[in-house]
Amino acid sequence: MYDASLSVVSEYYLNIILSTLTGRVVDLLQASYSGIWLVTEDRTGLQLVASTSDDAGTIGRVIGVHDGLAGKVVETAQWLVLEDYLHWEGRLGWVAPYIERALAVPLMYSGEPIGAIVAGRSADAPNFSADDARLLTLLANLVSPVVRSAQLYGQLDIAMQKANSANEVKTRFLASVTHELRTPLNLIINNLDFMRIGSFGKVNEEQRKRLDQTVRSAELLLYLINDLLDVSKIEAGEMQLYFQPAEVRPIIEDALDSTLAQMDAKRDVSLEIDMPETLPTVVMDARRIRQVLLNLLSNAVKFTPAGDVRFQIAADDEAVTFTVSDSGIGIPEDELPKIFEAFQRSTRAKAMGIEGTGLGLPISRHLVEAHGGTLTVETEIGAGSTFTVRLPLVPPQTPRTPQRALQLGAQV
Repeated sequence: MYDASLSVVSEYYLNIILSTLTGRVVDLLQASYSGIWLVTEDRTGLQLVASTSDDAGTIGRVIGVHDGLAGKVVETAQWLVLEDYLHWEGRLGWVAPYIERALAVPLMYSGEPIGAIVAGRSADAPNFSADDARLLTLLANLVSPVVRSAQLYGQLDIAMQKANSANEVKTRFLASVTHELRTPLNLIINNLDFMRIGSFGKVNEEQRKRLDQTVRSAELLLYLINDLLDVSKIEAGEMQLYFQPAEVRPIIEDALDSTLAQMDAKRDVSLEIDMPETLPTVVMDARRIRQVLLNLLSNAVKFTPAGDVRFQIAADDEAVTFTVSDSGIGIPEDELPKIFEAFQRSTRAKAMGIEGTGLGLPISRHLVEAHGGTLTVETEIGAGSTFTVRLPLVPPQTPRTPQRALQLGAQV
């Protein structure tokens, strides 16, 4: 019994477990046949999942959950011995018709039957005894948790495969749609710009004001589309970075110009800059680092209804550090773990009607980590947040894949 149970519980995959179990039952009871039935997922049937019969065509067949010898022990949750199986009224003729002596025991898990083990002998063999039934019941009780665990593992594996397949379809769809949206939107923005500067005729002040609003809205939509495209690239592992030595100051100035253009003149928010006279050259993808800085600065302004936003830059022999601090609403401590997950936003931001998509921070962290750097945050409710980017002057020889996969499920 010890050897039989050990040989089963040491296996991992369900088909191997079941095949090993049928062989062990035959050896243990000197039987001529062994078969294993498992309750179907909807619990309305029993499926023959393993058998020592030469008729492989029976594997996979399903009967009613209370039909046949297996169904009887599943229904009663008790073992059953039949001396004359061939003439038993509940016999299923297509299952091992050459056996005359039969023994069946339920496979029990957490007090519920999950299947049955059936053993058979020929007419010239002795009947199964009560000791045989107790022995097989003991084996069934020892192996049923392993069988159930293997079942659940198989179901989980199938579910994960389906989820991964659906995720791949979603990623491809997202990448295709966002790419196709950018082309007409760029044309719309260009034409609006031409109209705003009078290329198609004179524009009065009211018309210019309306065109300014329209262009800003179209540009915000373009930013969103670009973020969605970035997310799809990151998920598909197709985000490509182009590393080359670049000056830091032009990137900072460009990010600041874009931030100032987005600031609402009606809000009482000041932007302070603390930057040294000289800054080192950094090996990086300059466009992507500009994107990171613009995200952090835009967030700081967005989440500061009134107060100060401070942008500090420092450098040493190994790295350049960018720190964006604000005196805004802050982030609840219990929401910190998810602020770098895509499409997640702070509940306070939602309550205050602050718009956002939940993409800026996760994309920014991914880009920084792809450069071999770090993006960290410190925050206090009502006192503001501080985001710090530490970027090495020279990234690793092979730009690394970020340790954290982009989580679908940030403050921005």
